[in-house]
Amino acid sequence: SDSSVQGYKIVTHPVTYEYAKSMSWRDTLNKMRNRGTTSYKSGRCGVHIHVNKLALNKFQWASVIMFIDMYKRKVKAISQRTTATLDRWSKIRGIRHYFSPTSANRSNSLVDLIKYGRLHSSERYSAINTMPNHTVEFRLFRGTTKYESFIAYIEFVDCLTEFVKQYSTTLVLREYLAYQRDISQGDVCLWKLFCVFAQVKQYKYLCDMLDRKRINV
Repeated sequence: SDSSVQGYKIVTHPVTYEYAKSMSWRDTLNKMRNRGTTSYKSGRCGVHIHVNKLALNKFQWASVIMFIDMYKRKVKAISQRTTATLDRWSKIRGIRHYFSPTSANRSNSLVDLIKYGRLHSSERYSAINTMPNHTVEFRLFRGTTKYESFIAYIEFVDCLTEFVKQYSTTLVLREYLAYQRDISQGDVCLWKLFCVFAQVKQYKYLCDMLDRKRINV
């Protein structure tokens, strides 16, 4: 059960990104609306997307976490949640929340924490929930019965997990440290690169949402 749900929840078997997009979601969501099912309007539920932990290595997961923290305002727009519900059920947390130091850690620096630390979190209600044994749960998204938003959520998760494979954690960490110091990185802006990546890889519904929310730059 999920204490955040008042009603029922729909759970799928583990599937690939391609299969998830090929499923009959448009028909299913239309039928739900026709039967009076509410999701977005009620504001009481969310769309949670799980990714196999082995899909990325520890450093790439660190990049995902830092990216979402750096661009939390834009990510909040994609999530479509209110600030209150985001903070209550899927709070965006900094990278230090997710890594526990080990005996190998030489210092308390963020670089050493990511390099030698263990990816771990004891807080379920986080935007990125790493508590499950075999998956990482993206809890960001507001519930919806709108097909375009639903697919955009799926595309965002796939796009981001593919994006961090293309750019080193060193690059992401450098921008993250600059973000923490409120220093511009000049022409290096990961959000711009992410938007271009989404366009090149043809994440149609995600790109439409980025345009609609005016966060495509």
